[in-house]
Amino acid sequence: MFSDLIRKADEEVVALTYLFDRLSSCTRDIAQAVRDLNGRAQKDGRRVRVFFMVDSAGLMLLESTQNMWRAEAYDSKVSAASVYPLGLLSSLSYGDGVHSISPEIIGLPAAHEVPALDLRVRTFHYWTVGTLHSKTLTVDGYRTVVGSKNMDAEIGSELLVELEGPVARSIRTEFYHIWRSGRFADDGDDEYGMAVLHTSPNGTTAANDTKLVPAMPDGMQVKMPPLQRHSNPRATADMVPILVLSRRWSPSMSTVDLDSAQNAAWLAAFQLAKQKIYIQTPNFNAVPAREALVESVKRGVRVDLVTSYRFEEIGETIYPSSQADGNNHEAYRRLYQEVGQDIKHPGNGTFRGCWYIGHRQPANAAPSKDEWTHIKLMNVDDELVIFGSGNMDAQSWFHSHETNLLVDDAAFAKEITKELIDQQRSFSPCHAV
Repeated sequence: MFSDLIRKADEEVVALTYLFDRLSSCTRDIAQAVRDLNGRAQKDGRRVRVFFMVDSAGLMLLESTQNMWRAEAYDSKVSAASVYPLGLLSSLSYGDGVHSISPEIIGLPAAHEVPALDLRVRTFHYWTVGTLHSKTLTVDGYRTVVGSKNMDAEIGSELLVELEGPVARSIRTEFYHIWRSGRFADDGDDEYGMAVLHTSPNGTTAANDTKLVPAMPDGMQVKMPPLQRHSNPRATADMVPILVLSRRWSPSMSTVDLDSAQNAAWLAAFQLAKQKIYIQTPNFNAVPAREALVESVKRGVRVDLVTSYRFEEIGETIYPSSQADGNNHEAYRRLYQEVGQDIKHPGNGTFRGCWYIGHRQPANAAPSKDEWTHIKLMNVDDELVIFGSGNMDAQSWFHSHETNLLVDDAAFAKEITKELIDQQRSFSPCHAV
């Protein structure tokens, strides 16, 4: 889906991702799509912006892990660094903020190979836990893809949704907030009129013909380059109501701040549910999520929760108890205890918390850590659905930059949720221990 959209671009491609695995078939397809776009742009006499932003800690994690795998395959007694040079790692900045790197470092074509494109890559991270976790790709401010899928290997179950219309402009705005964060006006973006304007948090400033972006929380205002070939999409009768729900990054492990569109929407969804809630997420351990879920169950709402078995067990235990309930197993035990149900008989009450089991597994298969879901979705009463990059864990609730969508349309909510449930065996039977 990423590659197909890139090939359709007329003047701009902007993408956010936590992981960019330069060895995966996904990113090889993306690199080829960039080359194909360059060929089309050269033929048409156009120049196209192609901007990728990747979390630097995610790149470090991927590269370190892959180097270790290579070393083990070569000789289990030899260190990874001595067998395979840490090329990508040595090119990354370990400092806070936004940094530029050469496209070829992550497996994209070098800039000189695609002369019809303005191809740039920037990394993002604020240590320790201020992560860029969003997964979006937007073309020409008109088409966008939002979901759970990083630009990496195809392993777990994923969700990507392609949309057209005004929502793409909002996702594009989100991109430029991140792209310009911590940057100065003399970093090469001025050719697009993207100088940073310092304003009061509620101030507004207009200049030239660039598109104005609402003020950021820290009082810094960012402008986007104008789209010359694509006017603002107009609302039509077949459009559905959509909200963009984001959460701004927070680097401090001690920060506990629920003030974001993402968190407000999740909490409101729990509170307003009348009959049923369906949640699918890799991890569920955030304290506010557990408290809201338990309250919903106690007032008679049926809640079905699907999470991944033994997924990132160690990483989920680093957060303080004020933010997280530990790993998924620890969180499940507490959930079942607080709703007053027996975890050994998880299908007998109004709450079902089950490990994900894919449809390719045989009937009555046990959960496995080798098959997991990476999808992040919440359905409320089959009336609305929230999906995107945000997990129901402490990292997404309190620290990462996230991008999600709320679609207020019953037909869409039913269709997308039915498709996810049809692709699994998590409830037949439900396993929770």
